[in-house]
Amino acid sequence: MNDAFSPIPLSDTQEGPFRRLAFRTCDTVCSVQIDLLLEGDIIRKVQYTKGCHGNTQGVASLCEGMKVQEVINRLGGIDCHGRGTSCPDQLARSLRLARIQEMERNYDEALAGREDVLDALRAYMDSGEWLSDFEADERGEIPPQIKRGVLSEDGLYNLLNG
Repeated sequence: MNDAFSPIPLSDTQEGPFRRLAFRTCDTVCSVQIDLLLEGDIIRKVQYTKGCHGNTQGVASLCEGMKVQEVINRLGGIDCHGRGTSCPDQLARSLRLARIQEMERNYDEALAGREDVLDALRAYMDSGEWLSDFEADERGEIPPQIKRGVLSEDGLYNLLNG
């Protein structure tokens, strides 16, 4: 895989407990945008713009109420007609980028002395999600413009255990 298939983050806002995100999908799929509503690590709403209407509605409906990592595990790597990606894969990639961006914000805040984010970072590292994101980065699936200090092998460990 490579980052040519990576979605592009368009927006990311927090509204109370909800996080609204929008991603532009890569040019090889039929959909052009994915809008997400997350509550913690639970997907509350997925909406595709364009794409195969029945399929994208079905994928969106099935994902609502699921945990982010479960959707990444189930949909990541699905290929549509030899394109190297698909609308479901774009959703999985978008969710991974959203998680990395959130953890990166927490990492930066912790480095700046904010201790209240350490529990979230510790849970990220202990859950296996950090390793999953690290491995995706090692495979070249994370675009170079995405800040990724939280994925450094020693940085997060040293922060949490230093």
